[in-house]
Amino acid sequence: MLYFRFNTDNFIAPKQIQFITPYKDGQPISETYTEEVSLSLGEIKTYFFEKLCTELGLNEIGIGHAMYDVLDIPSDSFSVNDEAVGNCDGVLKYVFSEYTKLPIKELNDKSLQDLGIAIEFCKRIENDKNELLLSHYVQQNGLSYITEDVLWKNMTDEEKASKFSAYFEKISSAGKELIIVDPYLFKDESDDYCNLLTLVINKSKAQSVIIITEQKNYRQSSYDKITNNLNTTVTIKYNNDFHDRFWISDRKKGFYTGTSFNGVGKRIALINLLSPDDVTEIITELTEQTIIS
Repeated sequence: MLYFRFNTDNFIAPKQIQFITPYKDGQPISETYTEEVSLSLGEIKTYFFEKLCTELGLNEIGIGHAMYDVLDIPSDSFSVNDEAVGNCDGVLKYVFSEYTKLPIKELNDKSLQDLGIAIEFCKRIENDKNELLLSHYVQQNGLSYITEDVLWKNMTDEEKASKFSAYFEKISSAGKELIIVDPYLFKDESDDYCNLLTLVINKSKAQSVIIITEQKNYRQSSYDKITNNLNTTVTIKYNNDFHDRFWISDRKKGFYTGTSFNGVGKRIALINLLSPDDVTEIITELTEQTIIS
């Protein structure tokens, strides 16, 4: 496994123009206006990984590791399974370095280098040794492996729905309140996306759904297509402070995804159960901000 990180000492966040229509209770309250916003570093990294996956077929790339201290790697590092491509870590290092110079369409054809971002290679650990280090740490500390699945690129709709359905069972969402936190949930207006999200939410069998999203990413047609076919009631709340994606049942159990729902199957991301402490912390924050009562 080859580990690397993004050096952002000279990073300059790029600006993009977004069209925003303010809504309240599902209805526009003023005319559409434009706003210049900065792209987050997370979005830029995702676009870079997508370019590598699409053009080079590197499917096992970009997955950060939760136990970085055990492996003695930086906490902000990512990995690529170099053994899956023939132990060509020298070639990968060269390719990565060259790709930082290439334009990325989603960044208005700017490269990572243009934005002041460089790649630093931290460490290479053989996969067998990697597993040995982790299993030894788990045994020594009386821990168990965290269940962590991957939402692979190019998943079919059936595979996506099945993956979410399995996690709904784990958090016992049937007949309960389901809170979804996703800043981009209603941004995609395509029929395919809306039909899939409708299918997934219905598979939760939740009694009610509270969706917390960013108002600037809200699209009325997306909302209409989705909610018109749901088997439950939906309440929309707007907030700009949550950039992670959580699905929480009965305010007690939940899971997170490493990408917004509209990115599932387009990029590699993780899906994993939240710890009880994490759920409590998220619910407390939502309550203190009066997003939920």
